[in-house]
Amino acid sequence: MTELSPPEIRSASVGIVLGAMACLLAACGGKGVAGNCADINACGGNPIGLWKVESMCEFSEPSQPKLAVPIPSALSTPQSPSLATDPAVNPNTSGDWCSGLVYLAPAAAAAANGTVGNVQFFAKPLEFVKGTIAFLDNGTYSTNIFGASPETTHFSRSCLNAYGANPSCADLQDGLNAQPLVNYVELVCGNGADNGCDCTYKLAETAGDVGVWRADGSTLLQFPGAGNAVQQTDFCISPDGMTMTAGGKNGSHLLGSAGRRSMTLSKCADSTCGEPAN
Repeated sequence: MTELSPPEIRSASVGIVLGAMACLLAACGGKGVAGNCADINACGGNPIGLWKVESMCEFSEPSQPKLAVPIPSALSTPQSPSLATDPAVNPNTSGDWCSGLVYLAPAAAAAANGTVGNVQFFAKPLEFVKGTIAFLDNGTYSTNIFGASPETTHFSRSCLNAYGANPSCADLQDGLNAQPLVNYVELVCGNGADNGCDCTYKLAETAGDVGVWRADGSTLLQFPGAGNAVQQTDFCISPDGMTMTAGGKNGSHLLGSAGRRSMTLSKCADSTCGEPAN
């Protein structure tokens, strides 16, 4: 192998930096991360009208686990390697295997069977259910997208007893369903194999957005309110004007939601498209 002298090393380093800058200026790098969602054929057209989202292609983004690991033990050597478990199999919130459950004892809660003071369920990106998008001829737009995801969380008996209470699974179910401003629905808790409780539920959310839009060729530019970043969407209207395909430009996410990549929409004949369910 031929060794490079210092001037040659500097020249090579400068060449690499200049090459990287040229790549950025030329917008190389392809369409970005698209998961299993194919790129759409952007042909443009007239998007004005009310549209029903018929299908959405999305993928789950990986996230950094929030686990409190002591620095000395994390840096100690040698370490014993082990395979990390799938968080979807053993759900936890920020490293808390009790999902932040605070079940207060009757004396502290002033309730016969105690009460739930807090809970924070594990959450992954919600699956698209349905939605509508309107592009008005006055240059404004609105979106309304409903997503939900079925989940199961196990609460061990030590989680249930941590604050001095000893609730049954029926008590836990009642306490969780009595929580105000929850984002879960259809919650049911039953007896677990280890004297704990297994709770099944659906996480649900309706996300809306309003702003100003304009078309630049085959790209829709959406300017949301509250100073959020401009969203760029490639789109194509069918020859009969009744179908639209849309996708995040250059691999970007769609509708301001990471993981959503492309969608197919049908034009509503009137205002009876139907609103997403809550």
